[in-house]
Amino acid sequence: MSVKTLREDLCRHQVRSDLPRQIESAVEVLIAMLDLHRPLGVDGKHRDLHTSTCGCVDTTLQTERP
Repeated sequence: MSVKTLREDLCRHQVRSDLPRQIESAVEVLIAMLDLHRPLGVDGKHRDLHTSTCGCVDTTLQTERP
Protein backbone atom coordinates (compact mmCIF):
# COMPACT_ATOMS: atom_id res chain seq x y z
CA MET A 1 0.00 0.00 0.00
CA SER A 2 1.39 3.40 -0.95
CA VAL A 3 1.60 6.47 1.30
CA LYS A 4 -0.97 8.14 -0.94
CA THR A 5 -3.44 5.25 -0.70
CA LEU A 6 -3.04 4.94 3.06
CA ARG A 7 -3.65 8.67 3.55
CA GLU A 8 -6.73 8.57 1.31
CA ASP A 9 -8.14 5.60 3.24
CA LEU A 10 -7.53 7.30 6.58
CA CYS A 11 -9.23 10.48 5.34
CA ARG A 12 -12.28 8.46 4.34
CA HIS A 13 -12.46 6.92 7.81
CA GLN A 14 -11.88 10.29 9.48
CA VAL A 15 -15.15 11.70 8.12
CA ARG A 16 -17.21 8.88 9.66
CA SER A 17 -19.35 10.39 12.40
CA ASP A 18 -19.51 7.18 14.46
CA LEU A 19 -15.81 7.02 15.37
CA PRO A 20 -14.94 7.51 19.04
CA ARG A 21 -13.07 10.77 19.65
CA GLN A 22 -9.91 8.89 20.69
CA ILE A 23 -9.83 7.00 17.38
CA GLU A 24 -10.59 10.17 15.43
CA SER A 25 -7.64 11.90 17.13
CA ALA A 26 -5.35 8.96 16.35
CA VAL A 27 -6.38 9.10 12.68
CA GLU A 28 -5.58 12.85 12.60
CA VAL A 29 -2.10 12.17 13.98
CA LEU A 30 -1.48 9.41 11.44
CA ILE A 31 -2.55 11.66 8.56
CA ALA A 32 -0.21 14.41 9.80
CA MET A 33 2.66 11.93 9.97
CA LEU A 34 1.97 10.72 6.44
CA ASP A 35 1.95 14.35 5.26
CA LEU A 36 5.57 14.61 6.40
CA HIS A 37 6.45 11.75 4.05
CA ARG A 38 4.26 12.85 1.14
CA PRO A 39 3.48 16.56 1.49
CA LEU A 40 0.60 18.21 -0.35
CA GLY A 41 0.48 21.75 -1.68
CA VAL A 42 -2.26 24.27 -0.88
CA ASP A 43 -4.25 22.85 -3.79
CA GLY A 44 -4.15 19.35 -2.28
CA LYS A 45 -1.81 18.04 -4.99
CA HIS A 46 1.60 16.42 -4.37
CA ARG A 47 3.14 17.70 -7.63
CA ASP A 48 6.92 18.12 -7.17
CA LEU A 49 7.04 18.13 -3.36
CA HIS A 50 9.06 14.91 -3.33
CA THR A 51 10.81 13.50 -0.30
CA SER A 52 12.99 10.44 0.05
CA THR A 53 9.98 8.59 1.50
CA CYS A 54 7.06 9.82 -0.63
CA GLY A 55 7.00 6.66 -2.72
CA CYS A 56 7.08 8.37 -6.09
CA VAL A 57 8.84 6.77 -9.03
CA ASP A 58 10.46 10.16 -9.73
CA THR A 59 13.11 10.23 -7.03
CA THR A 60 14.39 13.71 -7.89
CA LEU A 61 13.96 15.41 -4.54
CA GLN A 62 12.58 18.94 -4.72
CA THR A 63 11.90 19.36 -0.99
CA GLU A 64 13.81 17.73 1.83
CA ARG A 65 11.63 16.73 4.77
CA PRO A 66 12.27 14.36 7.66
